[in-house]
Amino acid sequence: MLKRFSLLSLVLILALAAWYFINKENSVISSQDFVIDNISNIDKIIFEKDNQSLKLEQVNKEWLVNDTFQLNVATLKRFLKVFSNLNLIAPISSNARDTVISYLHTSSTKISVFANNNLRKEYLLGDLNNSGSGNVVLLNDEKLAVVNSMILVQDLNDIVSVNSLFWRNRMIFNKRTDQISRIIHANIKDTLKSYTISVENKNLRLYDFANHQIKIFNETAVERYISYFQNIGFEKIENSLIYEQKDSIIKFNKLHRIVLIDKSEISYELDLYLKPAKISVNGMSKEFDLNRIYGKMNNEENMLIFEYYIIDPILKDIDYFIEN
Repeated sequence: MLKRFSLLSLVLILALAAWYFINKENSVISSQDFVIDNISNIDKIIFEKDNQSLKLEQVNKEWLVNDTFQLNVATLKRFLKVFSNLNLIAPISSNARDTVISYLHTSSTKISVFANNNLRKEYLLGDLNNSGSGNVVLLNDEKLAVVNSMILVQDLNDIVSVNSLFWRNRMIFNKRTDQISRIIHANIKDTLKSYTISVENKNLRLYDFANHQIKIFNETAVERYISYFQNIGFEKIENSLIYEQKDSIIKFNKLHRIVLIDKSEISYELDLYLKPAKISVNGMSKEFDLNRIYGKMNNEENMLIFEYYIIDPILKDIDYFIEN
């Protein structure tokens, strides 16, 4: 009798162990597993795809793209709204699990979400499925399912990207005077017109091209000039240039280099170039566009287009600040 009881106990223990491991492998999942909750605590999100990565991070209460560009907050809010309302359609069957996971590790966008600088959730976001009902998602290398955002967006890939332009605010300079440490303006065509402005505890200092301090200058003009950096944005991205054209513009058309360094010692570097344009003005052919100028931020590949009336206020020569 005792032997029989021991045998039954062993069988029961083995059955329970089998049940545990089977259910651990195929644990019951719900929509709540996939959603991002308490979104107010999110302070960093990293996207990775095809050997490219992009970071969104909150620094001193300001969201930055790749530690440099200001974030379009509306785009971030849309992402968080969608991922805080994910809806489970169906788990992936155990028969297809290994194949699907293998595919996701080679063809997906990895999304790492942090709260208080601690990893909260990690997604591998796959394609929209054939029926269009949702995307295949692997959560934390464990839970695998098809999810969607109900009516907010059909394909979750439409709200994620490793391209900084997808996330960036079009404002390249959006700083108040109390956020600025230095502004360095190099006039490429005429070095003597270059200068540096320093803001130290509300005290303004002006330096010439050789970094010699200028004692007497028009402080009102300097304050006005600094105020222009609150609202400088680009119009659009130039997508029509072939490599040879872009290379020629960078080599021969450079006009200005403007570097803004904020109080956190983060640099925002803008290089400006003449924009070629074969247009007719009053019957005469003009070599360069009279209304727009090219720019590159922080040595990025993308060539930006600025309207002259937007960018012109920050192109002052040093003479603008010198009292006569």
